[in-house]
Amino acid sequence: MSDDWVSLRDYVDARFNALQLAIEKQDVASEHRFTSINEFRAVLGDQQRTFINRREHDALLDRVTVLERGAANSAGKNSGITVVWGVIVSVVLIAIAVAEFIWKH
Repeated sequence: MSDDWVSLRDYVDARFNALQLAIEKQDVASEHRFTSINEFRAVLGDQQRTFINRREHDALLDRVTVLERGAANSAGKNSGITVVWGVIVSVVLIAIAVAEFIWKH
């Protein structure tokens, strides 16, 4: 009977040691997982600090819209000035041609 008791003790000790080893391995795996999760959280925090937020986006969009309108107005103004100069040059050239025609005849 004492041999059975010893072998049962050995069995229990072996099972306890195996369970203790499994727990240690699980602790290491959990620690690794939590480290990975913390690294992921740090990346998300960095993104949150470096990415543009909605308010900044809307403000920049408003500024771009104002600049686009200004550029369109400037382009229209420049186009109008070009047309006016074209008309002035044409009138002057026609006046010179008429004056030359009259002068020669």
